[in-house]
Amino acid sequence: HSAAIFALSVRGIYLGTTRQKEQRARERPLIAQISGARNSKLLCYVSSAGVYLPVDEFPMPESTPVKETAGQVEYERHALESGIPFCSFRPQYIYGEKSNKWDYIDWYFDRIVKGAPLPIPSPGSQKVSLTNSVDVASLLASVLNDEKAAAEQVYFNCGTSNLVSYDEVASMCAEAAGLSAKIEHYNPELGKAKFPFRLTDFYVAPDMATSKLKWEGPKCTLKDDLGWYYESYKARSKTVDLSVDDEVLAKASTA
Repeated sequence: HSAAIFALSVRGIYLGTTRQKEQRARERPLIAQISGARNSKLLCYVSSAGVYLPVDEFPMPESTPVKETAGQVEYERHALESGIPFCSFRPQYIYGEKSNKWDYIDWYFDRIVKGAPLPIPSPGSQKVSLTNSVDVASLLASVLNDEKAAAEQVYFNCGTSNLVSYDEVASMCAEAAGLSAKIEHYNPELGKAKFPFRLTDFYVAPDMATSKLKWEGPKCTLKDDLGWYYESYKARSKTVDLSVDDEVLAKASTA
């Protein structure tokens, strides 16, 4: 969808999502238009947990400090200032059959199918929240259970409660492919390189949506989904360049 906000004709509830920077310029008049509509009951915005600043508390609560200059935070701030009933969902790493981003899990298969090592920042036990888009959609739809509670709480983390570690993702992907995973841990001080996740733990919990919006929780698990995911991966026939991995592993061996 090209617009920064698009209307859902469901009981006067609107869903908004920020796309490109130039499209964010349209947000103010669109928010004003929605706030002035007779049937406007709630504006729901799809933000990102990426707005959270690095912290030591996990899972990260909705009160976690945010990057004030992030486009999503600016949108949230303006929507609240407009006076329209508003809530914002902050999802994390999303995958799904209709997803437009496959990088997170592809990173593992890119190496496993080639028999190449997987350079994972130590210790490899860092937790991550990988959520099927089906569960993200059901969490967003949970605002219909209690629109008033959604507007009162405002911010909701959006993700599965089924956490996995970086090493566990490697093992599950290898099992799905019928191959082995050659994990090589390296010092995080060498940086992320091409690794798809953060160097540390980085995950949220959907507790607020469960308690305030009566979300029933996730129906999907990464382990169960990796079968169809791997078939999709093979069908996409990617060309993969692992030269950056070689550089990281070379530095790690001499550190």
